[in-house]
Amino acid sequence: MTSGDEPSQAGHCQLHSTLLEESVEEIYEHASCGYLSTGPDGRIIKVNQTFLDSTGYARSEILGKKRFEDFLTPAARIFFQSQSWPLLHLQGRIDEVAYQIITRSGERLPTLVNIRQKNDEQGRALVRRITVFNAADRWRYEQELLKARQASEQSSRQLEALNQQLMDSNAALHAQQERLRVILNSVADGVIATDVAGHVTYLNPVAEAITGKRRREVKGRLLAEVLPIGEAQAAALLASATRPAQGQPDHSMAKLYRPAGGTAHVTLSAQSMHDAAGELVGAVIAIRDVTEAQEMQARLHFQATHDALTGLTNRSEFERRLATLLSAPAKGCDMLLYLDLDQFKIVNDTCGHAAGDELLRQVATIMLGDLRDNDTLARLGGDEFGLILRRATPEQGLTVAQRLRETVSDFHFVWSDKVFPIGVSIGAVLLAPGRMSITDALRVADAACYIAKERGRNRVHLSSADDQAIRQREGEMNWVGRIHEALREQRFVLYTQRLQGLGPDNAADQHHEVLVRMLDRHGGLIAPAAFIPAAERYGLMPQIDRWIIGTVLAHAAANATTYAINLSGATVCDETFLAFVQQSFREHGADPGRICFEITETAAIANLRQATTLIRELKVMGCRFSLDDFGSGMSSFAYLKHLPVDYLKIDGGFVKDMLDDPVDRAMVESINHIGHVMKLRTVAEFVENDAVLNALREIGVDYAQGYGVQKPVPMGTGGWQAVA
Repeated sequence: MTSGDEPSQAGHCQLHSTLLEESVEEIYEHASCGYLSTGPDGRIIKVNQTFLDSTGYARSEILGKKRFEDFLTPAARIFFQSQSWPLLHLQGRIDEVAYQIITRSGERLPTLVNIRQKNDEQGRALVRRITVFNAADRWRYEQELLKARQASEQSSRQLEALNQQLMDSNAALHAQQERLRVILNSVADGVIATDVAGHVTYLNPVAEAITGKRRREVKGRLLAEVLPIGEAQAAALLASATRPAQGQPDHSMAKLYRPAGGTAHVTLSAQSMHDAAGELVGAVIAIRDVTEAQEMQARLHFQATHDALTGLTNRSEFERRLATLLSAPAKGCDMLLYLDLDQFKIVNDTCGHAAGDELLRQVATIMLGDLRDNDTLARLGGDEFGLILRRATPEQGLTVAQRLRETVSDFHFVWSDKVFPIGVSIGAVLLAPGRMSITDALRVADAACYIAKERGRNRVHLSSADDQAIRQREGEMNWVGRIHEALREQRFVLYTQRLQGLGPDNAADQHHEVLVRMLDRHGGLIAPAAFIPAAERYGLMPQIDRWIIGTVLAHAAANATTYAINLSGATVCDETFLAFVQQSFREHGADPGRICFEITETAAIANLRQATTLIRELKVMGCRFSLDDFGSGMSSFAYLKHLPVDYLKIDGGFVKDMLDDPVDRAMVESINHIGHVMKLRTVAEFVENDAVLNALREIGVDYAQGYGVQKPVPMGTGGWQAVA
């Protein structure tokens, strides 16, 4: 090479660097989220166009003049200064904190904010980098961020190739090489570069943290020695980089041991590097830590399939496993047990719900000790449990059932200064795959359990689908016939319970929840707990729900009250229900804006697609929706943004003890805050006294409901009279 060639080569590299800078700056300026940088005094020194567009400010109005907290609402500013500011100084970062930003036009913009702070040696802040996401459009941002991340990975590979070329150039290009190194080191994923033989030539700081190895220590070593994934996977990864491109690079999973202990789950992808002449010079491996995402997925799956109180399998997962077992070809004997604690109500009534909850947890633990790994023990609801015994003959199944009965009988529950003996009644049935439905199996096991209770409690009754005792019991306690008869003879009545507004703007609201009761043949009231479980089990709730809706709409036109009507999970899944509601509104001329439908958290999550569709269609008409018992499983946080509801009813289990339990109060505050961030009205259930009512006002909950506000009253005394 002659000396005359050198300027040309340097100019060529300078052009590449300039284009790269412009590309990075363009990505920063027009990213889908806002970016801010502040100096030591907290004033903004850099802002991208996305933030300007979102807030309506001009760049000249912000740079050097405003701090980040100047954009926050008064409440958000207080939270930032009292909570986020100390945490930022202590940890150097805060992640996904919800703030409301006031735009130049005065509108409030809900956002999620990440802040990173860099300090000098004395611990003083040099620079803060702030990322601002529009919370209302977060799903869109996540998609765009994914695309940006993919673009960043592509840029990283290009940067590594360019960096290799620049390192081979003369010393005059050193300053530009340093700039490119800083850019590459700022990439969020780990990056490892190798030559064509698979020897490591570069690690960025993220890769050093993941592998626990320094770049200077491993340069020149084989990839498998630096990234502990084994020689075979390392070779396959490098080979994937040399294959002709077919869309996105191949991704593979690996489990790495962290230098500080524990394991990390990562995704790996490789891309080839070529020089200016197109010759292969090596590969770039991108490493993304997905441990947190996988752990979150595992937690969500566990919450969706397990009971929050006992940690056992929940009813929906239990029924899914039972249905799978009954639909598959028989492979030996299997048995279903239905267990019901005998003294639970005494404990609950004597010592309260906290004692009852603790009893259920302890009993669940001791019963698990008698079971095998392939058996499934579930809490079906209340003090009822279900057990699937795999590969168990009648004799083996009865042995297990008797052992469980003895284990529970030998256990004495201690609460405060009281000791309670506990018993369990167990109904057992042999499963018959292909000849028995899940409804049949549960019905027979439930009936067998009832017979065990009826014959003296704390015993086991083995039955089958043709058990004469069960048939006799079903004939005596045939709730299906009684419910049909009550529907036919109009022996349902409606009660209401008022929701009290807690703020000056809603204190006068007329908002009542509609509750259903059943009358026996002599006019006596039957509590919903007596007939609704049977109605739900035998598919009669849609008929009851339709009667309630028709009755409410027939009278709602003459009242200024908003009526909340509960919908069962079966009704939510009824494909004809939407047309029925639409026709009912046309027939009665009621105002849809005065009707609010309530769906429980459990029903909404179990039937997410149907619930979302139903809610959206009825909201088009003007109806409102409330998500009931929110927080009972907490898994709903992941689904809440997909459910377009108007009200969030905080589970009463948190409300009733919030004055004595700081965790319960924190849960109420958190759910209320999330609801308000999503612009939902919040309702606290189980409000039993003025002290709880005042605490809810302090927190900012919108409505309260419970015996401390109003006990359920017949419709005639709560606004209008239901027609029987």
